[in-house]
Amino acid sequence: IRRHGGTSGGGTPLSKVWHWLLAGPNGTAVPAERRRTLAAEALAGAVASIITIAHCLSYSALIFSGDLRDGLPLGLWGFMIGTTVGCLITAALTSLPPALAGPRNPSVAVMSVLAATITAHVLSNGGTPASAVAHVLAGLTLATGLAALAMGLLGAFKLGQVVRFIPHPVIAGFLAASGWLLIVGGVKVAMGGPFPSAGPPILPLPEL
Repeated sequence: IRRHGGTSGGGTPLSKVWHWLLAGPNGTAVPAERRRTLAAEALAGAVASIITIAHCLSYSALIFSGDLRDGLPLGLWGFMIGTTVGCLITAALTSLPPALAGPRNPSVAVMSVLAATITAHVLSNGGTPASAVAHVLAGLTLATGLAALAMGLLGAFKLGQVVRFIPHPVIAGFLAASGWLLIVGGVKVAMGGPFPSAGPPILPLPEL
């Protein structure tokens, strides 16, 4: 790769991209400070990607456990594809460049309870684990679509400030409950059991 004369005629697409990053679109050399920034951004992107992949794997294992374990490959692919699409859309449209899209703990905790509830209902009505997996995937897809629609409407009508009127105890209680569900679900998955359903309470009130 030449700094001022462009790439050689037979350069590969990867070499052309690398040349554009280092030499710029006009063939002018990029300052050393910019190169260091590119290196730092590439390293940060790689670390964030590894963490996001680990989140997708752990969250899919949390949701698709017990009777849903046969749906783990589909669940993992769903998380990976959804995260990839979300990251691309966020990178293209966000006004906050450092923003990273991906599955979040509170939403995964709610999805886990939803999946466990759907599974219990399907199996109690004579369904098979395979049909439970299909129903759970449909339920998660519908819940994700409705959440995206709600967020889109909030953004379109500039209603993001409405969240300020939600009492702090409500938000704190939701986050605390989500953390508790993740802890209990993680222990259950580690011990080979399913995620607890939303039927009976996880612990009696006096013990809580």
